[in-house]
Amino acid sequence: MKEKYFKSYSLKILFNITAISLSCIAVYFYIDLFFFYKPIEYKKEYSGIVKSKVISRANSLIFLNEEKLFILDSRHKKYSPPDLDTFIAKGDSLIKSANSDTLYIYRNNKQYSYIISF
Repeated sequence: MKEKYFKSYSLKILFNITAISLSCIAVYFYIDLFFFYKPIEYKKEYSGIVKSKVISRANSLIFLNEEKLFILDSRHKKYSPPDLDTFIAKGDSLIKSANSDTLYIYRNNKQYSYIISF
C-alpha cells in the first residue's frame, strides 16, 4: 500500500514540476518576442520583404529582412481581413517612409495602406 501511494505521489510531483517548467518556458518566449522589441518608430524609414510574422492580441511582430518590427493594432475597413496582423503575409513588400504614419503593403501588384499608431 505504501509503495503504491509513494508511486502515485511521485508521479503527481513529477507532473507538476513538468507543467510549471513548460509554463515558464512559454512565458519566457512570449516575453522575448513582445517585450524586448521597440514599437515601429515614426521618424524611421522601413522597407523590405516580410519573412514571417507573430501575432498576439492584434499586435504584430513582423520579421522584415534583418529587422524585427513591432506594430500595434492597425485596421482598414475596406480590406478583408481588416486587421493588419491578419492581412499581412509572408512575401509581402512593406514600405514606411520616415515621418509618416502610413504603412504601405504591396502584394500582387496592388498597394494597400494602413495607418499605424505610435
